[in-house]
Amino acid sequence: MSDAVQPSHATRVRELFEADVIAAGLGLELVAVGVDSVRLRFTVDERHVGWHGRCHGGVLFTAADIAMSYVSNRGEARAFATHASVEFLGGVGMGDVVDIEGGETARRGRTAVLDATLSVDGQIVAGFRGTTLEMRG
Repeated sequence: MSDAVQPSHATRVRELFEADVIAAGLGLELVAVGVDSVRLRFTVDERHVGWHGRCHGGVLFTAADIAMSYVSNRGEARAFATHASVEFLGGVGMGDVVDIEGGETARRGRTAVLDATLSVDGQIVAGFRGTTLEMRG
């Protein structure tokens, strides 16, 4: 595959994003589509914070999981997550802009590993790793 994004991949990711009611509900923005990566962004507001006034970890996990779903379903094959985990490295507060950069880092057959970093002002606040499996037929 060349370094250029295949038009069909970018189109497919945009279609997934436009149909994603969860991404819309979280206020996610699709910033960029790469060959095997996507970049999303959102600004933390009232719907993202827990009782402690900080961004809920489940919101960060979900945003990274959405990035993984776009990357793993960017082509013609359909894939689903078989495992995902997140490591939190720092807190995220009201008004922070969270950038999510996710991409495929390894593949063997129908199984792929995807990693994402979540950052605020260039500082990584969480790392995400997921595994997907392409469905047959």
